[in-house]
Amino acid sequence: MSLFLLTKLAGSCIVQNILNDLFAATLVHNGWGGSTPRAINPTIFIPVPDPMTLTDHPITRRFIEDAGNTTQALGVGRVVGQIFAYLYFSEESHTLDDMKEALGISKGSASMGVRQLEQWGAVQRVWVKGDRKDYYTANDYFGQIAKNIMFDIMGKRLESLSQSLDAADAVLKTSSSSNSTLRLGSGQAPQQPDNSPFLQGRVARLREFQDKVNKTWNNPIIKMMLK
Repeated sequence: MSLFLLTKLAGSCIVQNILNDLFAATLVHNGWGGSTPRAINPTIFIPVPDPMTLTDHPITRRFIEDAGNTTQALGVGRVVGQIFAYLYFSEESHTLDDMKEALGISKGSASMGVRQLEQWGAVQRVWVKGDRKDYYTANDYFGQIAKNIMFDIMGKRLESLSQSLDAADAVLKTSSSSNSTLRLGSGQAPQQPDNSPFLQGRVARLREFQDKVNKTWNNPIIKMMLK
């Protein structure tokens, strides 16, 4: 082979290598590097993107976000709703570590959220052969889940209101008694304005409202409709 042909062949190989290097640099610059390459020819490769999981799907992410907003509005925290949506849109059961990684939450938050969902019957533990970890999956009988949530949240709210009203009554009675003693005893003026009649009226109105809500909530017809 003549010296001219050898020189031309060597030049072609150098140019091909330079083009390959430029193409590879372009892939890395565009964020495509690091994936498993697929050969087009012996010298040029393109990356094969990783398959999208259900958790990464836009529909799933939207429901996870909406579920978190819903439970936050109910006063039980975003994590509870996010965990339920994550499990509901998963084909397989998941561990607390899976939830931590997928949702970007702590393992402690995942554990507390799962316990709350278990109390509502929204999720359940499942056994995976050969693995000692706890796995969880979402239930889909929404009527029962909604009823459990309603009874739990409404019951807690009514109990909290009752405790607040009892505490308010106790403070008002003590304040009224102290002011009366000061007036009748030493003749000194009370240390604070006597707003007891106004506050007592407001608390009484709240007590009336609480009684009506309790009667409605404990009505047998309402209980039967929620079964």
